[in-house]
Amino acid sequence: MQDFPTNTYAAWRKAVETELKGASFDERMVTRTAEGITLRPLYLRADTANVPALSAFRSVVPLGLDAGGNTGWDVSQEITVPSAAEFNHQARNSLASGLNALNMVLDKATRNGADPDWARPEEVGSGGLSIATQRDLDRALDGIDLKNTSLFVRSGASGMPFATVLVASMRRRKQQLSRLRGCIETDPLGVLAHEGRLPQSLPGAYREMASLTRWAAEKAPLLQTICVHSRAWHESGGNAVQELAFTLATAVEYLREMQERELDVDVVAPRMRFAITTGTRFFLEIAKLRALRILWARVVAALSGNADAQRLNLHVRTSLWNKTTRDPHNNILRATVEAFAGALGGCDSMQVGAFDEVIRPPDDFSRRLARNTQLVLQKECQLTRVADPVGGSWFVESLTSELAEKAWALFQEVEKLGGMAAALRAEFPQKAVAASAAERISAVNDRRAVVVGVNQYANPTETPLAVPAADTTPFHKRRAQQVASHRTSLDDPDNDAVLKCLSNIVNVRGEGLFEACAAAVAAGATLGEIVRAVRIHDRPCAPIAPVCLTRATAFIEKH
Repeated sequence: MQDFPTNTYAAWRKAVETELKGASFDERMVTRTAEGITLRPLYLRADTANVPALSAFRSVVPLGLDAGGNTGWDVSQEITVPSAAEFNHQARNSLASGLNALNMVLDKATRNGADPDWARPEEVGSGGLSIATQRDLDRALDGIDLKNTSLFVRSGASGMPFATVLVASMRRRKQQLSRLRGCIETDPLGVLAHEGRLPQSLPGAYREMASLTRWAAEKAPLLQTICVHSRAWHESGGNAVQELAFTLATAVEYLREMQERELDVDVVAPRMRFAITTGTRFFLEIAKLRALRILWARVVAALSGNADAQRLNLHVRTSLWNKTTRDPHNNILRATVEAFAGALGGCDSMQVGAFDEVIRPPDDFSRRLARNTQLVLQKECQLTRVADPVGGSWFVESLTSELAEKAWALFQEVEKLGGMAAALRAEFPQKAVAASAAERISAVNDRRAVVVGVNQYANPTETPLAVPAADTTPFHKRRAQQVASHRTSLDDPDNDAVLKCLSNIVNVRGEGLFEACAAAVAAGATLGEIVRAVRIHDRPCAPIAPVCLTRATAFIEKH
């Protein structure tokens, strides 16, 4: 560098102040974020001299490339169709077009453990796949090789009932459970936060979480069984510090509850997945993902977890908070920025939302665009051939460290309240996020924050996207008839076997609950019958005030 003159920060600042012609340097050149972080216009090597995140991040992120020189992520896409046949058709087409991970979203009735003939009609097929019997799942997964395809099941507050149906189906088809990988999610506090209620008590949900996790540790070691979503905090307008702190507090509560049920942290932590939503504040989102790894490693180490347990498994999903119904093709650009941040932040799997998902069920065209966004980042941008591409950036490392410390301080406030469940009952996170959301929405409404195509550069001649009419009544009737027919088709000996198996479930007190449920499914029991037997002595938890999931531009778009 001898050919270049040596300059100092003081000289640079003097030149900038000359260009500002008397305007305040701090007012024009410094940005203050909603998280209380001050972003400076220039970062130097000295800014990272004492940043603990630098060494901490290296210890918790596997930075080596594989034998092919790649470090990649699983390409997934949420499949939200209601019927097993539709799911199978869409899944097989998507796998042939670039997916290597199935993202199965269950309908509300299935998530709540209600068979279609018992559930409210509006919950059957609502937002996802209706599964009640082993035969339903056989149809949905027909011809799909789960040995080579990761499976992420969006099962809500408890994944155990669905998992027993999956295991019974795989055993009948003679598929190896030891090769099953992905995640069957259990996230009771996440559901409680954004729905305000659960179909069972929290202790009941933790009983099912422990049963599934214990079984997976022994029989399906590649399968994760707990998923900690940041969705409730992100999609209700929370800032990055709140999102990190409340997500971490939820995960810590799960670890402690599993320890109380005699599951070691080294068993539980590797079976946890974090599903984090990313927005368009590009560098902040990268820092958020990196900070979460550091915070998780700190927590697990404090609970005496080993090095493998300290490594975080990260699923990234693009945001709904910032998507718009007006000028919706801009959502393609927003999702691309969010996906890029997820890739640079080190995700293990990713879901890119379709540009029209806040307007209507995505069609083949919008799903293909979303899927190809990931594929272009992997195959054309070749991001999978670079390990930790933002590592060493003075700006990103400083931002990561400051974000982590602020989130840790807020996490400690939750701990002082007695943990996440207690904080939710006290409405601490709900009120904090509501205050953040009010400020962010106000900034959009007052045009202090720009949303292209909505509050600035709007297209007055825009033609709204067509929204197909939806009538769920015929689907509910068909599904109710199918399940009722399944029950009546069983011969007397089969019915006796089902009743015996369900009785065994009711009488299980310790280990063995999962296998008792899987045996009942194999005998012909439905998912709803399994849930009734498991929860026969349980009651739903007391409702709480939920967060309000919304979008930043919702008010403007209505007016």
